[in-house]
Amino acid sequence: MSTNMSANMTAKSFRVRDPNYVERIKGAFGRQGFLRYVDARIEELAPGRCVIVADFRAELAQQNGYFHGGLIGTIADTAGACAASTLIESWQWMLTAEYKINFLAPAKAARLKAVGEVARAGRTLSVSLVHLYGVDDGGQEQLCALATVTVATLEREAPVFQKD
Repeated sequence: MSTNMSANMTAKSFRVRDPNYVERIKGAFGRQGFLRYVDARIEELAPGRCVIVADFRAELAQQNGYFHGGLIGTIADTAGACAASTLIESWQWMLTAEYKINFLAPAKAARLKAVGEVARAGRTLSVSLVHLYGVDDGGQEQLCALATVTVATLEREAPVFQKD
């Protein structure tokens, strides 16, 4: 299955409000310590779409050697939120309101890939659909989970984390 566009999903045209969304999103992504710890990377960023990958290593596994479900949820949440963040103003920011994940198959693979695409970009709430794949060393993908991610758009200055 190609991940250029999710199964049964048609290409959508989105209005980009911030021409510098790539830099804004990559900056926010880079400030998230957990994403740095798991070495998650943005592989693709386009209006209404975000692809994130993380390579397998023992610290990211559950007891049977599969990618841990908590990591899969984190990557799903981030891909969905980043996809929605491509469509907001530069002074707005997003916060996850809810996500739901269905695990379809164990993710035993060389890397985890999350493809987040906006299903509805609302003024207050936006919803993204995320397809998660285990990818083997040869590039073969196996769908391992599906998620819906709902994010709230906030219109005030984002809090800044300050280390004590």
